[in-house]
Amino acid sequence: MNRALRRKQTVGKNRKKKGNALSNQIAGLPEEKKRQVILFVEQAKKAYLEKRYPDAEKYSKAALTLHPKLAEPYHILGSMALHFKFYQEAGHYLEQALKINPELPVTLNNYGIYLRIQERHEEALKYFSKATLIEPKYHDAINNKGAALAVLGRMEQAQAQYEKAAKIKPLFGKAYNNLVLAGKIKPGSSQEKLLEKAEALLPMMEPVDQINTHFALGKFYEDKGNYETGFSHFLKANKLQFQTRKFSMDETEKVMKNTELVFPAKEKWVEKTDVGCQSSQPLFILGMPRSGTTLVEQILSSHSKVHGAGELRLMANTIDNIDLTNKGFYPKGSDDLAAFEKQVNKLGTSYADEMRKLGGNIRYVTDKMPHNFRYIGLIHAMLPNAKIIHCRRHPVDVCLSNFRILFMEGMEYTYDLTEMGRYYMAYDRIMAHWEKVFPDKFLTVQYEDTVADIEQQARRILNYCDLDWEEKCLEFHKTKRSVHTASSSQVRRPIYKDSVGRYERYGDLLKPLLEVLSPVL
Repeated sequence: MNRALRRKQTVGKNRKKKGNALSNQIAGLPEEKKRQVILFVEQAKKAYLEKRYPDAEKYSKAALTLHPKLAEPYHILGSMALHFKFYQEAGHYLEQALKINPELPVTLNNYGIYLRIQERHEEALKYFSKATLIEPKYHDAINNKGAALAVLGRMEQAQAQYEKAAKIKPLFGKAYNNLVLAGKIKPGSSQEKLLEKAEALLPMMEPVDQINTHFALGKFYEDKGNYETGFSHFLKANKLQFQTRKFSMDETEKVMKNTELVFPAKEKWVEKTDVGCQSSQPLFILGMPRSGTTLVEQILSSHSKVHGAGELRLMANTIDNIDLTNKGFYPKGSDDLAAFEKQVNKLGTSYADEMRKLGGNIRYVTDKMPHNFRYIGLIHAMLPNAKIIHCRRHPVDVCLSNFRILFMEGMEYTYDLTEMGRYYMAYDRIMAHWEKVFPDKFLTVQYEDTVADIEQQARRILNYCDLDWEEKCLEFHKTKRSVHTASSSQVRRPIYKDSVGRYERYGDLLKPLLEVLSPVL
């Protein structure tokens, strides 16, 4: 089924479930005004389905100008805002639509998605549940209900929802991928039979569903010990995904190398610890994705004085407000220096204020966005008292782990083994630079060491953070908090060692990656 038809069906759910909703909403209007409202609403729907978003916005607002109590135009405006990541607007419009008609399944589903983005997962679950109660075969809402359950740590319930969604819509690849990510598939189970059928259906799927299903089958076969077949599915999935991306590894390497010029070692900027915001509440956990950042955050967030905020985009947004292209972070001329330092302090204060909103007056609030490793120099300038924990993992294992995952967005470098290796080498180089610039600034935690002796590393982490020991930190898998990364299922169980040295099972299949990584192996 193509995407246009899917969008048609999605919009149609509102029409199908409440076929007379519009006529009810415009009852009492003069006949001429009714005709105008109906025309604008139909034009808005058509434009939305055809992805003519400016027209969809124009017609929706024209309809609301004539009569402000119309659910469909608010739904369209909210759905577009959600698509373009204008989340505040999305929430407002979808709420307006639900005030007028609280039983529109697709609006309930989209509002649930908005709530998940806002990390209001319990509330999101209620809206997904209501959507599926009204429309029992609404596979997308059923899948989203499973995703909300998974974030909340209710994995078996999540798997049941994914299985249900896949049975309703056998060509729905996302449900298969979510199913295997939520936990291993039991031999002889109905879920195993479902995945076997999915493999036969691959030729009939749309590319996006093929990608999801190949990733699902890759893990499915690996969990059964068939690594060669599993890896063949990962290769197919990544090849398809690679074709959809817009990314330049050359440009990424150039930017990361330029960072060394912007933040050079052994210069006065390193010693300027009195310039930025003096808050010590932010605690950064960074490194390559899949290097153990979620595990470290889960250990820390189990402590009574730490709030785990997850992967925040605050630092990436901050760099949009500052010039990082000059050679040398601080201006050379003294005339510009005061203004520049004021800007750095303002950015640091703004960041600290956002963290305080998340954690209140708690001692630490963690930001575990892995890619913040690129901004350690900026973090030091903005927040000189912030703690930084750098997570490392064996080069091949960490690259392989990324290659085996379909990420929601970004991460374009992970869909090719050679480029995955190139990205790791760029990361390794810039981390070597930061270690030279700040020999005692951050704590490095090796994933393999944590797995081998969780207590020793947990004590080491807490000691670095000047926190007293709490036994709860060893029971991180019992901590009740939302975890919405690719590691959400792993941190719900005690420490395990089966992912250490995983790459050794693949042999020559990893040759393109091993060749690039050879200097660090």
